[in-house]
Amino acid sequence: MEIFSFAILLLCSTHLTHATNKLSSGESLYSNQSLVSENGKFEFGFSNFDSSVNTNYYIAIWLVHENLNRRIVWVGNREKPVNISQPCALSLSHYGNLLLTQSQKLIWSSNLRETQQVSRVLVLLDTGNLVLLDHMNSNNVTWQSFDHPTDTWLPGAWLGSSNMTNGNRTIFSLTSWKDINDPSSGNYTLERGPLLGKWDFILTQVENKTNRYPITLPSHLPIVQYDVGLITINSTEIPPFSLKLSSDGVITIWEGDVEFYSNPCGFGSCGPFGICVSANLRYFWSCICPSGFEPKSFEDFAIQNYVAGCQRNYPWDCTANSSTDSNKYTFQLLNNLKSWPYNKQYVGSQSKRECEIACLMKCSCTAYASDDKYCYHWYEELSGLIIREDQSQGESIYIRLSTSNSTIKWTDYKHIMLIIGGVFFFVLMVLLILRIYRGKFLCVPMLKIDDYISVYTYAQMKNATKNFSTKLGEGGFGSVFMGQSSDFTEIAVKKLKIVDQEKKQFRTEVQTLGIIQHTNLVRLLGFCAEGSKRLLVYEYMPKGSLNSHLFKESSNSLCWKDRYKIAIGTARGLAYLHEQCRDCIIHCDIKPENVLLDENFSPKIADFGMAKLLGRDFSRALTTIRGTIGYLAPEWFSGVAITKKADVYSFGLMLFEIISGKRNKSKFNNRRYPYFPLYATMKMNEGEVLCLLDRKLCGNANIVELIRACKVAGWCIQDSEACRPSMGKVVLMLQGVIDVGIPPVPHSLLNLVDAEEY
Repeated sequence: MEIFSFAILLLCSTHLTHATNKLSSGESLYSNQSLVSENGKFEFGFSNFDSSVNTNYYIAIWLVHENLNRRIVWVGNREKPVNISQPCALSLSHYGNLLLTQSQKLIWSSNLRETQQVSRVLVLLDTGNLVLLDHMNSNNVTWQSFDHPTDTWLPGAWLGSSNMTNGNRTIFSLTSWKDINDPSSGNYTLERGPLLGKWDFILTQVENKTNRYPITLPSHLPIVQYDVGLITINSTEIPPFSLKLSSDGVITIWEGDVEFYSNPCGFGSCGPFGICVSANLRYFWSCICPSGFEPKSFEDFAIQNYVAGCQRNYPWDCTANSSTDSNKYTFQLLNNLKSWPYNKQYVGSQSKRECEIACLMKCSCTAYASDDKYCYHWYEELSGLIIREDQSQGESIYIRLSTSNSTIKWTDYKHIMLIIGGVFFFVLMVLLILRIYRGKFLCVPMLKIDDYISVYTYAQMKNATKNFSTKLGEGGFGSVFMGQSSDFTEIAVKKLKIVDQEKKQFRTEVQTLGIIQHTNLVRLLGFCAEGSKRLLVYEYMPKGSLNSHLFKESSNSLCWKDRYKIAIGTARGLAYLHEQCRDCIIHCDIKPENVLLDENFSPKIADFGMAKLLGRDFSRALTTIRGTIGYLAPEWFSGVAITKKADVYSFGLMLFEIISGKRNKSKFNNRRYPYFPLYATMKMNEGEVLCLLDRKLCGNANIVELIRACKVAGWCIQDSEACRPSMGKVVLMLQGVIDVGIPPVPHSLLNLVDAEEY
């Protein structure tokens, strides 16, 4: 009866005329309407997830926040969207059922079996739970969205299994979206682990149920035991926690409006053949390609979108008899794996050589593993490659590569060696002759640079810069000119003055930037070391340096959103240098002039000429004073060995300048507190921060972010290194993941007050 009544229901039902959190029997919700929870944090209505297919809509619940994109937490008709170009509505029937209809066809329902009319009301609660309640008894919940989770776990909802009163066993689990635009059931599920520990879960790949990956969530996630089989997230925590299972198998945990990852190296994170490398699985991770492979899309890798994965540099032709010739293939060892890649197949008890030969005999065999007791094979694409940088031992596999473009026959090898020997002798004689003419040739120490660093001639540099005609800036070590490479890419060329100090700066910069890459570090494209000429070639940053935007009196000054983005990006770049490189790199000259901005005002740290490399076995380095007055940490003047916390101090001072739009050392209109960092820390302790904001912003700033940034800056400039946070913690503080207390006023700044009063 109910199925045939929804057409009449559409004609007779009323619709909402104002914002509310309720829908009563006989009422309908249309595509341009929504329910809003009483606390204003959740909204329920029709939503589109793919701008390229803007007619497909779903009924969904999303989190409302002025600074965030719409974050979907529940989808009703995830398997069957409605076409918004045709009439559609969500209605609460007089039989107490929730019905989604389109052109008089039923698309989705709450599927309640009622044979007579009942009075019910649909309510969107402050928890984000959408519930059907008896109109006469609001405690009687007949249906709720928490019983039908999609990809998000909200506080108050439960996961696990429970025996229902009818004897059936219900399992509550999360199922990922198919992709970021398609909410239909995807390839991953998250459910409680068999040991029933509060933080223990199992991540399963739907396409292959044997791929079950144990997950232990962070213990500070406030999980509460609901009953023997069910758990929930404590709903009283402020800010609230939530968990999302992404379409690539990555678990994202939100603390309020801030996200951090608990298993970035989950299923599919780095795509086929991609290796997930993480020193700290909770926060810092990246994807790389194995030796012999390259990214399928360099553009995607550059923006940290790794789903496409990697591909072989030289793919093989999988035709008849092509796989049996062992001269055409080699195997690359990949060790220290956290676990086996997915989809391994046990071949049998074979020796390593037998296992390798068996793999060679099958063209689709991608890799093998053996320790002379067992033999495993992998076919087609490899996924789930994870390496922990802090893990010295782990599993090992051998990945199959083609040698058709890399193997040299012995006869060719002898000829090549003869040619190389002749060329080497000729070059040596030329160098000896040129060495006689002092000043006409300067010996440059050989630098081992990765393949992506190019070496240019001086003539190429003159041509690229049109004889150094467009100067972008000038500093103590030389001038920077605008240029254009052979492929018409804009570049920046730094032309160094040549004295002994500049030679050292040149060598330091090439050796530092030549071995690292990060989205918040300026990229070194190449260099020129011809005769007495020393030039460095960088990617061009169209918005120039931070100081050119920060300190100018202009109506189009940097908005607060861009300033905060610059602060977080710069902190991420420093955290990478300090904590994620093979050697700790201390920049030693953090200031607005050395933070460059791309076309989107994303920051990149530049000028590594003063950088100090510190081995991981050492925590301090004794070096001569370097940097810029006004940004130097106190330890520089005490003669003690420095640590990476010297950069933290400089960052804190720069952060105050980002907030105020003024130089810290510039004259400040306050007789009692003549130095802005002193004024800022004193005002923070008095509970005032709006007075610290750049007046050019006219008060337009996120007050929560402003308070947070001021506190972080105050902690960064503490006199004691031990009291300053690491840059990794600074990132988390600015993101709101870690609470920040009010910093004490540094004694060195208080001395300024005493000196003024004296």
